[in-house]
This record gives sequence, structure tokens and C-alpha cells, in this order.
Amino acid sequence: MTAQNEPVDSPETAEQDQALEIVKPTIDLDAANAQAEQIIKRQVKWAAAAAIVPIPLLDLAALATVQVKMIKNIAQCYGADASESSLKPLVASLLGTLGAAGISGGLLGSSAKVVPVTGTILGSIGFAAFGSAATYALGRVFASHFASGGTLENFSASAASSRLKAEYQKARTE
Repeated sequence: MTAQNEPVDSPETAEQDQALEIVKPTIDLDAANAQAEQIIKRQVKWAAAAAIVPIPLLDLAALATVQVKMIKNIAQCYGADASESSLKPLVASLLGTLGAAGISGGLLGSSAKVVPVTGTILGSIGFAAFGSAATYALGRVFASHFASGGTLENFSASAASSRLKAEYQKARTE
């Protein structure tokens, strides 16, 4: 009998299934959720700190770095893989769904820094508020996605945009 003609429930298939179950890491969802929340809280602080970068647009790059690192770390909590090269365009796409108010807060805050002293101070405050809220929202969206067994391959930015907006507004009001 060839392997193609072997019945599906043969002893060899059952042994292979058991071996695969042993290899699969089991995730303690409560522990992963708690760890993801800690990562989000820590990275929100780093996002606010990115606002003190005095050079316009360099602060946006610093914020993007914080957000990509956060998502990579959240993915690891849930045993998922996340590469930087696939996260950068995804983060940019998601932030674009925040609409004019969210984007203008980030860009205006960053570009206001070209005005000495008051522009830098006001720009930093506006950018810190935007960056913190956007980072929190991204973290919550990705933590929820990974907690439900999702991967980057099956993540849909368009499907997540309404949740991202809701989380962003929640962060802005807190």
C-alpha cells in the first residue's frame, strides 16, 4: 500500500498529529495579554518621548520605529512572527486611516518645530498627544488580532480601521 492510498486515520497519521501537537507552542493567553499590555504602556511612553526630537520629520521616524518595535514585541507574546519590512508599510497604512485630524496632529506637531522655541514647545506637545494615542491604538488592535490567533499574513488593515479609530479616540479622551 502506498502513502497515497493509506487511510486518513492510520496509526502513523495519528502519531504524526501527536508529534505536531507537541511541537506547537502553547500560549497562555492571559499571560500573553498581560505582557502585551505592559509592552503597549511602555511603548506609549516612548512614543511621547519621540516628540522631544527637535528636528521635524525625524520625530515621525522615531515614532514609526517605536510602533514597529512594539508590534514585533506584541507578536512575540502570542507566538507570531512579525518582520520589520512587512510592518512598516502596514503601520503607515493604518495610521492613514485615522483621517485628517489624526494625521494633521502628527504632521502639524512635527512641522511646527521649525519655529524656534514656541513652535518647538507647542509642536512637541501636539506630536506627543498624537504619537501616544496612535501608538496605544495600534498596540490594542494588534494585541487583539494576535490574541485571536491572527497573523500578519491574515491581518486586514481595512477591516481593522474602524477599531483603530475607536481605540485612537479612546486614547485621546483618557
